[in-house]
Amino acid sequence: MPPKRTRARAAETPASNVPLPPRHARAESDSGDSTAPPAQRRRAEEAPARQRWTLTSTVEEVLLGGVGPIRDIKLNDFLRDKLSGRGVVEANENLSMNAFARRPERYVTDPELREDILSLPEYQTEYPRREDARKLRADARNLMEHRVGTLQDWKEFDQKNIVSAISRTKLQSALAAAEKAESATRIQAVGMLPVPNGFYDSVFNAKWSHVLEFPEGEGEEMEVRMEVKEGQRPTQSWQYTRKGARFSPVGGAQQFRAPRPRLIVLTSEKGWPYPLRQGKTIADCYVTREVERVWRIVKGDLDGAFGPRGREDPDLRRRLLIGTPGIGKSMAAGSYLLHQMLRHDDTKLQVVVYCFGAGLAYVFDK
Repeated sequence: MPPKRTRARAAETPASNVPLPPRHARAESDSGDSTAPPAQRRRAEEAPARQRWTLTSTVEEVLLGGVGPIRDIKLNDFLRDKLSGRGVVEANENLSMNAFARRPERYVTDPELREDILSLPEYQTEYPRREDARKLRADARNLMEHRVGTLQDWKEFDQKNIVSAISRTKLQSALAAAEKAESATRIQAVGMLPVPNGFYDSVFNAKWSHVLEFPEGEGEEMEVRMEVKEGQRPTQSWQYTRKGARFSPVGGAQQFRAPRPRLIVLTSEKGWPYPLRQGKTIADCYVTREVERVWRIVKGDLDGAFGPRGREDPDLRRRLLIGTPGIGKSMAAGSYLLHQMLRHDDTKLQVVVYCFGAGLAYVFDK
């Protein structure tokens, strides 16, 4: 039992330090700053509003936002306007500049004239942009045909290579912004939620269970029987060899044979801190041999820092847990470390802080 009644509390940095989702930019009225120079006011009025993307934003909004209608002019009209009519031929009278931009060598066979057209600043700035707009429109139609209507659909879509590079870039950038905004909103919401009643005690007194493995038979006939020991802490843990601060698990199948567990489960009825970030309550924390190994390393640091030397300022080092997404760095290892640190000698370790990032943390005051 804990030595005294204890509690967990949410801690936040000032609101100004908490990143918030981007908001729609809103143009000021003309009366907002009549003293500004006309050119400056014009730039402010013409500046596009900053879009706030969400997972429900449509693909068309992302790809075609800011892409206005393209006025299709004819090649001969362009030559009359920019090159005083040089190169005008009757066969190209109805040829659009969009068609010319896709295959210029087909419609203007004179290399010198073609180079003059392609080198014009008006052509270099306008017609690549026209080609980009054409690709964006075509990709938007293509995605709709594949039932990809929103950024959420795009996130789950496996055939992302069916669209052009410019469309992929815009969609991935919008998706990243939407997920970042959603995460920031979720974290902010977590910070405003009250800590569940009895949360500390639930984590501190988490119930142990474990799974034992019993091989039966030999060779190809061998079967493995699994037995769940609910509410019981394993009588033996996994074995490790230690060299300095390094812990390496002992190999071999015997590591997972009874009475050593195959898996350990810690159950907190009120949940663990990590899932609260997603607005969920997950009661079970799964502890594997690797998760236990992480705790052994951290415990070694704590024992060294708060050892018999009686140092007033303990020498604590920072540890970085590396792994791939989905292996349980946050839910499994983070929850298990929290539980074990709360159980650590409270004359040496009085406070444990569980950080979510973005200025939000739970402070477990022992």
